[in-house]
Amino acid sequence: MLQGTIPGAPTLNTWAFIYHQTPATYGASPMNVDWARVGQYPAAGSYTSCVYDAGQAAPWGSLTMDAGAPANTGAVALTRTSPDGANWSGWAPVSGNVINSPAARYFQYRLDLSTANVMQSPEVRAVNVQFTGPTPTPTNTPTPGPSPTPLPPTATFTPTPIPPTPTTMPTVMPGANSALQFDGVNDFLSAGASAGGGPVTVEMWLRPSVANAAGIVLLGGNENSGYSFEMENGRIVFWVRTNQGWQSISHPTVLSAGVWYHVAATYDAGVLRTFVNGQASGAGAVGATLTQGPLVQIGAFSGYPAFAGALDDVRISNIARYAANFALPTAPHAVDANTVDLWRFNEAAGQLTADAAGAPNTATLGASNQADAADPTWTAGYPFPNPANCDADEYAAANQHAAADQHAAADQYAAAHEHTDARAIAHADEYTYQYASTGRQCRADF
Repeated sequence: MLQGTIPGAPTLNTWAFIYHQTPATYGASPMNVDWARVGQYPAAGSYTSCVYDAGQAAPWGSLTMDAGAPANTGAVALTRTSPDGANWSGWAPVSGNVINSPAARYFQYRLDLSTANVMQSPEVRAVNVQFTGPTPTPTNTPTPGPSPTPLPPTATFTPTPIPPTPTTMPTVMPGANSALQFDGVNDFLSAGASAGGGPVTVEMWLRPSVANAAGIVLLGGNENSGYSFEMENGRIVFWVRTNQGWQSISHPTVLSAGVWYHVAATYDAGVLRTFVNGQASGAGAVGATLTQGPLVQIGAFSGYPAFAGALDDVRISNIARYAANFALPTAPHAVDANTVDLWRFNEAAGQLTADAAGAPNTATLGASNQADAADPTWTAGYPFPNPANCDADEYAAANQHAAADQHAAADQYAAAHEHTDARAIAHADEYTYQYASTGRQCRADF
């Protein structure tokens, strides 16, 4: 920082701020300055922000500034909005902190700076914008964080060959077990913020559509915070943004196209792990403080590759549920005290999918609550071997209220009597399920 007094002018200080940051050498490399010239402040100037995308039409509520305005200087904020990023409203001044631009998906602000004293200038240090909906994401191409080499496991890991899970493709019926299919181009699903800042488990059933799949599967944050469950060269990778920056660990198993897998990733106290069909990767050491992300986006995120494939029964928890190999789940994920979000995708139609965890975190398909090109497609879900071990809200069908084991026979669903000692046998097509006297029961509350 340089300070000097200009002859012939009042005794005022002129400041020149010189900033330098190179991510790879920040704090290590010196900055050499040959010369600098400092002139008078112009009478007026303006700053225009990048475009922010709410993901859907939203009311933009308030704009506040952390600013300093010496005598005879001023800083005025104006805003504009657009439904499509091409057709914009006129610039409207912010009244107090209230944004007067109409509700729309895209938002931009402008700062008009002025001074009547060439030796003084207003200074705006930060701008905060609030609106109803997911946190906006800049639409300019984000700069990815550093791409560290996947962390070496703390113990020797010999991958066990994982047999693929064969899948059939039955026709989806409303009220049946369904999933969402993402096109790998721009399909996505968005919801509000989920677990962050501490232990977290992300798990789901996943079926890649292509070999060597790559792309964003589930992002719990943005470019600068949270975590990202991804695929790279057919392998699952879990990235976290900690106090040490972006760090990751990958699983050695390459997932085959067209095959369902149960995949999971955990973070706890600076340790990352990934799992495919219950088989654990080695553990990777990362930063001890996980940052909190502002939203959840599934399938795609602006500026990064999109995921091509199907997803089902996505659960986010605020604990690390797994630390070693575990048995492949045979039923949908359960809701418990540590379940933060659980999207079962069993609606089979529409623009919204409910959060079965009970949180008000309904997810929206595509860019708005209307059908558009970014909507993933409803498809048949993972064929659970034991669908009776579930929250029966999705599995009671055709106005039948089940209080015990549900039995399928000849394409008809019957609510059986409660069984305590007798065996219940259900036959549907070529499958025969035999439950023990203490067999699993599916509870339905109506």
